[in-house]
Amino acid sequence: MSASQLWDKRRNNGPEESCPPVYAHEELHVDLEVKRLCAATKGKAVDRGDGRTAQALRPIFLQCGLIPQASGSAYIETGGMKIACAIYGPRQIRGRQYSGKAELNVDVRYSPFATEWRKRPGKDAESASLGHHIHEALLPSLRLDLLPKASIDVLVQILEADGPEESCIAAAVTVASTALAEAGIETYGLVAGVCGAFVTCSSYTKASTSSAAVAVLPSPSFSLLVDPTRLEVQTSSALGWLQLNAMPALGSVTSMRHAVRGGMDSDELDAAVQQLMEKAVEVHYVMAKTLSENFASAQQS
Repeated sequence: MSASQLWDKRRNNGPEESCPPVYAHEELHVDLEVKRLCAATKGKAVDRGDGRTAQALRPIFLQCGLIPQASGSAYIETGGMKIACAIYGPRQIRGRQYSGKAELNVDVRYSPFATEWRKRPGKDAESASLGHHIHEALLPSLRLDLLPKASIDVLVQILEADGPEESCIAAAVTVASTALAEAGIETYGLVAGVCGAFVTCSSYTKASTSSAAVAVLPSPSFSLLVDPTRLEVQTSSALGWLQLNAMPALGSVTSMRHAVRGGMDSDELDAAVQQLMEKAVEVHYVMAKTLSENFASAQQS
């Protein structure tokens, strides 16, 4: 079969790879933003390009029950991050060896248009990595011992990814935990995901786009930028990142990952974790309110 026969002639098939356009006016905009930021970061925090402060999350839109065929579903939109999640199960698997706990399967897919560069449909190494981290974050929160010999499938579709991989994980964990609760699967608590980038004020003097505020940690060498966008990470020469998944209702952390160039002492890391725990409480409130409203509307109907 020739390659031309594989094309669907009923649709407008785009190229396998693509890249975003570059406009002439961007250079002038970049210079103005960098000059404003450099003048304002002399010991002060300034608003970021989207108007947020350093420790502010992007506004969160969260909704349940968008996929009727699924046992539970949810959709999250926070800035340019858009992710949908569907839950199928718990269901019995015929022929499977008996197990006292249910099996949790997480499958993550990127839409071809989710990132700057067009992605090939299907799974890739990045999707498998995201699925592993989401599985690791959700597993401690689930009462799998109540569902012997069962299987729970978590399907995550990333529609748009405006942020680093860690931001995708944080948003995916949040929407997946909400969908699991909407499916009626018993948990110890809702898992909220948050992310932050470690930057230095001096790094912005070399920035090429956008502006960003910084929340100074105990050491002047590091600053924490909560819920960074893709441009903020690219233009701030980020020194590292911290991604936290927690159950604020229990005050516990299900998983945490961080990496910093040059290392970081325990006091700085503790301060950053505390800041992200406070943000996790805000995310948890949105999740709980969404589920409460969804349950109330279901009772009325």
